[in-house]
Amino acid sequence: MGINYCKYCGEQRVGKGNFCANCGASFTKATSQNSFLSMFQNKNRNIIIILVLVIGAYVIFDFNKEDREAEALAVAQEFFESECMERGCEFDSFYDIEMKLKQKEDQELEQPGEYRISGGVVLNDPEGDMQEYYWFGMNVEFYEGEYARAGWPSIESDDYYDER
Repeated sequence: MGINYCKYCGEQRVGKGNFCANCGASFTKATSQNSFLSMFQNKNRNIIIILVLVIGAYVIFDFNKEDREAEALAVAQEFFESECMERGCEFDSFYDIEMKLKQKEDQELEQPGEYRISGGVVLNDPEGDMQEYYWFGMNVEFYEGEYARAGWPSIESDDYYDER
C-alpha cells in the first residue's frame, strides 16, 4: 500500500481510521463534501455554458435579422425607383418607411416570419414644386432567402404628369 496524504494539510496520514493525525479532517465526510462541491461546480459550469450558447445564438440571429432587413429594404427601394422611372417621374425619397418582422397572430404560420415594407414615395413633378404626393406601398415577404412581392404599387393618378 502506498503512503496516503491528507488532502487539506498535505501531511502524511498517520491517524486511526478516517481522521488525519495532523489537522483532524474526516476523510469520509470530506470526501462526500468534496464530491458534492465538485458536482455543484459542474452544474454551475454547465449552466454557464448553456447560457453562453443561448446568448450566442440570439446574437447570431439578431445580426442575421439586420442583414435580411437591409436586403429587403434594398429590394423595395430598387422596385420603387423602377416604378417611378416607368411612370416618367423622378424618384425623390422614401416617406414613412416601415419594416417589421411580423408574425401573423390569428392565422397559422406558413413561414417563420414575414417582412412587411410599406411606405410612400414622393413623386416630383418636372417643375419641382412638390405640391402633390402620390402614395403607394408594397410588401416584401422573406421566405428561405427569396423575396415574393405582393400588393403591387398603384398610383392614384397616372396622368398627373401629362396634365402639367
